[in-house]
Amino acid sequence: MVLVAAFAATSFLGACNKGDGGAVSFRWRLVDKGTKDRAGSGRIYDPGEFIGEDGACECAPGDGRCAGSSWKVTRVQLVVRDPKTLAVPPEIDAGDVTFACRQREATTPFIVPTRENGEPWALSLRAFDPAASPGSPDQGTTPSPDVRFVPPAEIVNLDVIEIAVRSMPVP
Repeated sequence: MVLVAAFAATSFLGACNKGDGGAVSFRWRLVDKGTKDRAGSGRIYDPGEFIGEDGACECAPGDGRCAGSSWKVTRVQLVVRDPKTLAVPPEIDAGDVTFACRQREATTPFIVPTRENGEPWALSLRAFDPAASPGSPDQGTTPSPDVRFVPPAEIVNLDVIEIAVRSMPVP
């Protein structure tokens, strides 16, 4: 019995401590900023209140809570790039930085590599549907990246990031 408990505790700690880099914590909210064809309402939506299938955040056409717009955000992904070259570090697995929209917040494992030269990373979010065809626009737009240092064994907090939702075409 003691062996089983010790093994379970070791397995749990190992899962939480994936990687030897830094981690990033962030939260997101959805905002109706409109499009060039439609004025936005400016409403801020809590992703946890608009749950669709497979963890997506969705406001279907006709839902009165959305002020006449309809939108969907399936996944939210942390994007880590070099601020000068825009290169993505190859060691980061997309699965480790991609989350269901309805989560509202996430913290990556400790997988963001420490830069040998001590330079910062450009950190931003991407709101997208992984099942969309290549070249499809993302399901929302986000602000410019936040340029931050990510020290090893530390969690960098990006606070709340707005995702401006795109209206879905009406069938």
